[in-house]
Amino acid sequence: MPPAHLLYITSNTARTVYYVGVTRNLHRRLTEHENDSKGLRFSYAGKHGCYCLLYLETYPDFRSARRREREIRAWPPERQQQLIARQNPSGECLNTVWKGEV
Repeated sequence: MPPAHLLYITSNTARTVYYVGVTRNLHRRLTEHENDSKGLRFSYAGKHGCYCLLYLETYPDFRSARRREREIRAWPPERQQQLIARQNPSGECLNTVWKGEV
């Protein structure tokens, strides 16, 4: 069975900016955010320091994951915060948990 399509939300350390993305390889994508994009002005994650994984959803196909990504990106930050809080009430950075398991 092919890997699921993962919708994820990362944030900066102050939790004031969110990045919503889709990937099939979360470990690789988190590593890219942390290493390849850090401080790069042309990268949204790099420009805003969105390296902390806060939220994750799985989808069987890219189309569904992409649709959800667009939906969440259109929300105001407050609504995104509410979504994250339902799954991750403490706002804990989940990078170390997921990098080894996905």
